[in-house]
Amino acid sequence: MTHFLIGQKFGRLTPIARAGHFHRCKCDCGAETTVRTQALVIGKTKSCGCLQQETREAMKKLKMTKEERNAKSRAYYAENREAIARSSAAWREKNIEHAREVQRLYRERKKSETAANKKERKKEQKIIRRAAGGRISMGLISRLYSRQKGLCVYCGTSPDPVFHVDHRMPVALGGLSVDDNLQLLCPKCNVAKGATHPDDYEAGIGFNRKVDAWLAE
Repeated sequence: MTHFLIGQKFGRLTPIARAGHFHRCKCDCGAETTVRTQALVIGKTKSCGCLQQETREAMKKLKMTKEERNAKSRAYYAENREAIARSSAAWREKNIEHAREVQRLYRERKKSETAANKKERKKEQKIIRRAAGGRISMGLISRLYSRQKGLCVYCGTSPDPVFHVDHRMPVALGGLSVDDNLQLLCPKCNVAKGATHPDDYEAGIGFNRKVDAWLAE
C-alpha cells in the first residue's frame, strides 16, 4: 500500500493521487506529472522536468567559449606573471633532471616537425609549379631588369644584388609561368604579396600600374 505517500514531499513533487504503480504529482512549478512510484520513493525523479531544465541553463551560463577561456587565461597570467615565474623556477630547481629531459624531447619534436613541414612545403610547391605550366623565353630576367630600371615594381627600391622573380598572378591562384605574368620584386614586397590576388594587393598599397612612369617601356 502506497496511499500514505499522498501529500508528502519528494524533491519538488507532491503526490496527489495514486494509479497502480504510478502517482499523479504536482510540481512546485505548478505543473502536474505522472511518476512511477518506485522512482518517486528512491529519489530518481524529483521534478516534472523543470529541475533538469534549470540545471542545463545554469550549466550553459557557466560554460565559456574557447576565446573567453583564452582571454581569462591571458588575464590571469598577466596579473600573476611574477608568481608564475617564481613557481616555475622553483619546480625546475627541484626537478632539474626531469626538466632537462622535457626540454630535450620538446626540442627534438619541434626539430622533427619543422623538417617534416619544410619537406612537405617543398613538395607542395613543386607540384604547384609543375601544374602551372607555361614557358619562359630566354633572357627574360635581363629584359625585366632593364624595363624596370633595376627597381622593385611596387616600392621602387633597388635591392641589388637580390631580386625575387614573382608571378604577378600567383601560381596558387592559377597563374602561369609565362613572360607576361612575371615581374621582379624586392624580397620584402614579394614576401608581403605572397599568394594574394594582384588586384587586391595593389589596391591595398595604393599602387596603380598604369600611372607609374618608371614602368613604361
